Amino acid sequence: MWSKASYQKDAAAKEPLFGFLPRKVQGEQVRKAMAHELNPFTKQPYTQQYRKILEARKKLPVFAQMDDFYKMVCGANASIGEGSWADPPRRR
Repeated sequence: MWSKASYQKDAAAKEPLFGFLPRKVQGEQVRKAMAHELNPFTKQPYTQQYRKILEARKKLPVFAQMDDFYKMVCGANASIGEGSWADPPRRR
């Protein structure tokens, strides 16, 4: 019989985005997903090229600010790309 803890551990091993909640994502979760062996969208192992690009991204200044970015975006009561401000003006 499966316990909840063992199910979650098994699901997390197979699904890189397991546990992600909209507007509750944290930098540590994203770093774990990027370090996971499977691409969350294709369910295929990451390529050597992806690993090489990821190592280069880790050296960028913005990568070090990931936690601050997610705190700012997840704490804001705003939608990116939604709402009337994102719609083009209409002629009357």
